[in-house]
Amino acid sequence: MTNVGVNPSSTSLTREESNEPRRSKRARVVKDFESDFVTYNIKDDLVTFKDAMASLEAKQWKEAVKSEMDSIVSNGTWNLSIHQMDVKTAFLYGELEEEIHMEQPEGFVVHGNERQVCKLVKSLYGLKQAPKQWQKVDKTILSFAFTVNEMINIYTVRLKEMNNHLYLYVDDILLIGSCVEIIIETKSFLKNKFEMKDMGEADVILGIKLIRSTDGIAISQSHYVEKIIEKFGYQNSRIAKMPYDSSVALFKNESGISVTQLRYSQIIASLQYLANGTRLDISFSISKLARYTSCPDRTHLGALDRVLRYLKGTVSLAIHYGRFPVVLEGYMLAG
Repeated sequence: MTNVGVNPSSTSLTREESNEPRRSKRARVVKDFESDFVTYNIKDDLVTFKDAMASLEAKQWKEAVKSEMDSIVSNGTWNLSIHQMDVKTAFLYGELEEEIHMEQPEGFVVHGNERQVCKLVKSLYGLKQAPKQWQKVDKTILSFAFTVNEMINIYTVRLKEMNNHLYLYVDDILLIGSCVEIIIETKSFLKNKFEMKDMGEADVILGIKLIRSTDGIAISQSHYVEKIIEKFGYQNSRIAKMPYDSSVALFKNESGISVTQLRYSQIIASLQYLANGTRLDISFSISKLARYTSCPDRTHLGALDRVLRYLKGTVSLAIHYGRFPVVLEGYMLAG
């Protein structure tokens, strides 16, 4: 057997090298099709109309803008009429597929047949099948030449070269269009199919006020804010200028002793509906305070009190959609 001398330093170097990850020595080559993506990504977006008109594609921009504006004008976007209808006892129209029996209603029991039951032919309120059966209203609406966008539950009919839209939310119906004649014709059709309540031009939709003026349209929940202030007794409270005080630190209540947890939960629920509607200015405050609903302390209640006092001073705030200018915007995530 032959002894081989080993240099300790070389052994150490070999171990260090063996622990390093093996790296590929292949050179990266750009694929042919990737040049297109690179070109699009480095191209500056045109921000203003002036930039578009000064670009090499000015002619195409002019045609695109003119086409969009012509479409807006022809559809009567500036003067759309909004009418509202309500279906009386909507859930009573659906034909049942299952065989369902029920006891005779109290006060309407047939004398001499007390032991008999009723067989339902159509749905009733309270049946789990009722909402599904009411959705068959689709067939009725589509029979009036409407087409449906199932993504957002909007029905559109094009008559006399004008688009009219029907929005259906359970049993509330909105008819929107630039031609009042078509709206009236649609109302007449629906009244022949269902027992309807014609509410005329829309004023309040799902608890949200519509305020129309010459310079646009606004949506408001001022009446709902007033009810909240009255319900929770803030009529005589002093007004707060901001809904949230960033200098007040909020932490989880470690004591386990809750301060009026039921009242706190009621206020949070009421304000969440408001924040999800037209009062986006209180969204941050309510989302933060909602974390402590299970066991609020005095600090949390004080912060919630501030939101209510802020609302008292901003009852009439609304979201306003102006008529001009028309700006088309698009957004995307940067890859």
